[in-house]
Amino acid sequence: MMTNRDPGELGLYGFRNRSEYGYDKLAVANSSSIHEETVWDILSREGKDSIIIGVPPTHPRHVLYAGEGNSFRNAIHEYYKYVARWLGNCWSLQTRIRRCSSSGDHGAKRMDGAIALNEWLVQKRYLALKRYPTEPTPFDKLEVDWSRTKAWGEGGYYGRISLNIEGREPQGAPKSEYDSLRRQLKEELEALGDTEGNPISTRVVLSEEVYRHTRNIAPDLSVFFGDLYWRSSGMVGGGEIHNKENDTGPDGANHNWDGIFLMPEGKDPGCGSSTTALEGLRLFDVAPTILDTFRIAPLTQMQGETVGWPLPRAV
Repeated sequence: MMTNRDPGELGLYGFRNRSEYGYDKLAVANSSSIHEETVWDILSREGKDSIIIGVPPTHPRHVLYAGEGNSFRNAIHEYYKYVARWLGNCWSLQTRIRRCSSSGDHGAKRMDGAIALNEWLVQKRYLALKRYPTEPTPFDKLEVDWSRTKAWGEGGYYGRISLNIEGREPQGAPKSEYDSLRRQLKEELEALGDTEGNPISTRVVLSEEVYRHTRNIAPDLSVFFGDLYWRSSGMVGGGEIHNKENDTGPDGANHNWDGIFLMPEGKDPGCGSSTTALEGLRLFDVAPTILDTFRIAPLTQMQGETVGWPLPRAV
């Protein structure tokens, strides 16, 4: 959103990414992973100051331990309350602030359950184990037989599948099978239903078909189970493909496709009849709009468009 680049161009496909064509090394994305200019980089170059708070890839990860006697136990909750009050104050000062906006890159929706992606791959004989676990077990704790494995996956709000390919991975399958294996996995996963076999509208995408470019190591397939009403679990064990809980514990929600973009016009930050609904906006439109506020032209490679006033109804 703040670089105006898609995941393929950034080479980042999640908070954790494959850093080499091995089997067990995932790197956590941080500021050193971003090589494209952000909005605040551009503003800084133009002599403007920015305050960046709590944006995950802007700093090496920091762990806040919460527990009894810890004065920071409620810090995150209190911080969000403070930001909400501050944002409300900003919007009430539209006579002195040229433009104030708020945006979020995703929404939230109910979670019907989790689909154990690696368990499914085991049962379909795409993922081979030396020993099947006696209880649900994270992928990095499994004894994988890589010489007989064709594919493995990562959990998360969507699933990412890597194929084990000869000449790329250490113990890969013949490269000639790559395209047919991807198409076969896509077809079978999209046909996977719920516990009763009812269709759930799963979508499987190939990285090169959805991104303009792919840097670093992109997933061979990305799996969006049940229109995101189902998330992906990386666990294996217990024999169940459909689970009611996330692999890290109880969870009632998953990411949703639509984020949020709020920008009151002039002196009217209210939600009355004068509020104009925007449709068809994209994450790519946020960065050019911020730059336009400072009379700075968007970079030529930016994909989005400026949201300007008066606001037409987008189509």
